[in-house]
Amino acid sequence: MANHFPLKSLSANNTPPANLADLRKDVRSRLKKTALCAALLAALFCGCAKDTAVKNAGSANDGAIICFGDSITAGKGAPEGGDYPALLAQLSGREVINAGVSGNTSDDGMLRIESDVVDRRPSIVILQFGGNDFLHQMPFEATMNNIEQMILRIQGAGAVAVLADTSESAFMARYNSGFARIAQRRRALFIPDLLKDISTNPELMSDEVHPNGEGYKILAQRVYTAIKPYLPPKAEQ
Repeated sequence: MANHFPLKSLSANNTPPANLADLRKDVRSRLKKTALCAALLAALFCGCAKDTAVKNAGSANDGAIICFGDSITAGKGAPEGGDYPALLAQLSGREVINAGVSGNTSDDGMLRIESDVVDRRPSIVILQFGGNDFLHQMPFEATMNNIEQMILRIQGAGAVAVLADTSESAFMARYNSGFARIAQRRRALFIPDLLKDISTNPELMSDEVHPNGEGYKILAQRVYTAIKPYLPPKAEQ
C-alpha cells in the first residue's frame, strides 16, 4: 500500500487556503518575504566587502606622496627629472617626494622608514623593494616580513600603502605572489607587474635592470592610473 503524506500548507497560519485567490495572495506574501531576505543578505555582503577595501582610503592624510624604494624608485638610468616620482608629480599635480636609494634592500628600508616616510605624514606611500634582496640572497621570508612591517607602519601613520611589484624576472616569481598575499591581507593597494613589457624591451631599458627615460614614463603612468582613485583633494591655492 502506498504511503500518503499530507501536503504542507502554503498559508502562514498552516491552514489550507480557502480558494485560488487566497493561494495567490499567500504566494505573493511569501515572495515579498523572500525578496526582503535577499535584500538584507545583499546589504550584509556589501558591508563585509568594505572590510576588504584599501585601508585609509578616503581618510588618508593630506600630505605628500612618497615613493619609497631602491634604484628603480631613485631613477637610475633616467635623465634628470625623468625618474618616475618626478613624472608622477607632473601627472598627479601633487607634491611627490623621491625617497629611493640605489642598492637598498628591504632591511635598509626598515631602517629608513620612520625618518624618510612616517615622520613626514604622507597621504600615499608607494613601496618598492625586493630586487636587491634577491641579488643579495636575503631569505625570502625575511623580505616578506620586512615588506609587511613597512606596510603596517605606513598605515599606522594614516597613509594609503601601495605595494609596487617590480619582480619581473622568472627567478622572482614567488615575490610577486608573496607581495599579492601581503597586500590582500593588509588591505594595501597592489600594483603587479610594474615592469611588464618594459624589462623585455631593449628600447625601454638603460641596462638589464633599470628602465630608461621612455621606460620610466610608462612606469609612472601605470602608478598614476593605480593611485588616482585614492589621491587626496588638491590643496586650494
